Amino acid sequence: MTDEPDRPVLCELQDRALIRVSGADARAFLQGQLSNDVREVTPAQSQLTSLNTPQGRTLALMRLFELQDTLMLSLPRDLQMPIIERLRKYILRSRVELEPADDFAGCGIAGESAATALGEAGIAPPVAVDEAGANDDVIAIRVPSQAGNRFELYGKDRPLAAVRDALSAQCERAEPETWRLLDTLAEIPLLSPATSGEFVAQMLNLDELGAINFKKGCYAGQEIIARTHYRGQVKRRLKLLFRSEPAQPGESLDLDENISAVVVQSALHPQRGFAVLAVAPSNAEPR
Repeated sequence: MTDEPDRPVLCELQDRALIRVSGADARAFLQGQLSNDVREVTPAQSQLTSLNTPQGRTLALMRLFELQDTLMLSLPRDLQMPIIERLRKYILRSRVELEPADDFAGCGIAGESAATALGEAGIAPPVAVDEAGANDDVIAIRVPSQAGNRFELYGKDRPLAAVRDALSAQCERAEPETWRLLDTLAEIPLLSPATSGEFVAQMLNLDELGAINFKKGCYAGQEIIARTHYRGQVKRRLKLLFRSEPAQPGESLDLDENISAVVVQSALHPQRGFAVLAVAPSNAEPR
């Protein structure tokens, strides 16, 4: 396996889960909770967004998209229920329902010819990052990549299985760890129970990933996140490192004398040991 294989790879997104957000007030409710502008999400446009504490610390980085007139959040599986329970506390009288979308699944396709493979499977490949294309039942979203093309696909089990079968003839099957590596190389921080709520949003580079809209109205943590942005007080940032040994989320790494970093995620790299995303001092040099 290489960073961006010539023949597309097809991976099951087994460590992802979905939250279905429905009801007459669903969009307005999420607008008051999440860091990005929910009004910009359409069937053709997804977005990265985050849920934060009132202190501006990120509980989860998620992808919000619309499929069949329903808003969906994709996030790490082990944060699905904690995030549902957190959001439910704020529903009050809003006409909103939050539930696990366990009847949905996800897979990913990556590689230079991934867009061609998608088209031949019946889904017009989106052109820009965060754009989405769909047939009636399955959505394909272009996601950030270190190089080449990368798409995440979501749909109910049976329709997604049909698209997956169509892609299988053109792709090489890969383990879910492959997708974790591609996310890590693209510097997309996927939080876990060990790191949820530990970092202010900018420490995870969510501003650089386009997951924060600084012009929208209030949301949980907005005051701290905005103050950090406008005063330029980000002393620690997410960095991509390479290590010879595996590292666990929440683990502290000594980068140099008196310089340490906190691990967000790591993945096995075929040539360089382990690729690690860690929050480190802004002036620390990646290595």
